[in-house]
Amino acid sequence: MGAKVKKIEEAPRDVNADITNALLEMPTYYNVRGQIFYVYPPSLGVQLLIGERMKKYKFYENTEKAGTIGLFKTFKEHKEAMVSILALCSFENRKDATKQHLLAEREKALENIDPKEGLALVTRILNYASEVQTFIKHFEIDKEQKQKKRVFELKNKDSSSITFGGKSVWGAVVDSVCERYGWTVEYALWGVSSTNLNMLTADAVTSVFLTDKERKKLHLPANGRVIKADDPQNEALVEAFIKKIKI
Repeated sequence: MGAKVKKIEEAPRDVNADITNALLEMPTYYNVRGQIFYVYPPSLGVQLLIGERMKKYKFYENTEKAGTIGLFKTFKEHKEAMVSILALCSFENRKDATKQHLLAEREKALENIDPKEGLALVTRILNYASEVQTFIKHFEIDKEQKQKKRVFELKNKDSSSITFGGKSVWGAVVDSVCERYGWTVEYALWGVSSTNLNMLTADAVTSVFLTDKERKKLHLPANGRVIKADDPQNEALVEAFIKKIKI
């Protein structure tokens, strides 16, 4: 074997570094008998293809029951499954993963990969799927999403409009980014990583006008800041806020 791939999963994760790598869609390289290959962050299309492989070889079941040990067992029993997943993520032009002749050629080139190295790479690939939730918690977008849900629920009660759709990946992700950025469906599926795609939808800037009455119902500060009411230094701010929201 040639140069070893950096063991990403063994070192403490640096969230800021992960954010930079995700945003820039940095690939990870590896060496198979002197030939260099890359693992590119999967696009939505590639992520869906990976999901089909995982179902076929019961990766979900093994991951839940035994974690890395379960994956390694699956790799030993069905090495073609791991090789297939690596091949899917080895194309810089991610749509090439749908071309069976190219995929077959890449799988053949990767069939001699060291099992431990292959496991480390596949584990990294599977980690891409959970990356979005890590970033959402890091930026506290999850808390904002709950607040946004409350705002829209209140606005919908007083509105005569009704909204349909957004129940599937087509409406919730693909349609929204295509409309917002003028992308084609093909680009949304293959041209950008699924991490960037999902973060763009999760953290999209949304402005909603609220009356003072609506702010009061939602217990939101009128100036857009969160004030700690039990802090003596905020006494004047709290009093001003209470006066402002009185009806």
